[in-house]
Amino acid sequence: MIDWAQMVTPEDLAAEAKAADARAAKAECVRRINNVAPLTSQLNMVAAAAAGAMTGPEMTAYRAFLVWTGGTRDAWKVISGDPMDDAKWPIVPKPVADLTRRF
Repeated sequence: MIDWAQMVTPEDLAAEAKAADARAAKAECVRRINNVAPLTSQLNMVAAAAAGAMTGPEMTAYRAFLVWTGGTRDAWKVISGDPMDDAKWPIVPKPVADLTRRF
């Protein structure tokens, strides 16, 4: 006997493809952020900022890091197609890259 309740419709396939694309984009988002600032660096920056141990320029770069990570997290939600395409992601500001290398 055929169980028609288990039939996969074109809509089901499209929904699964869309969900798979979203998972791939989210994973790429995490990879990009961690490539710039591994979790240990992120925690060190948070601690230094909270303790007031950052210089003025470092604090400015840290705020830019927060803006960049926010933009990167927002980007994965709207990316369509290949999430590996660099043009679809915010560019890492130079002060952010310099700061994260120090932490």
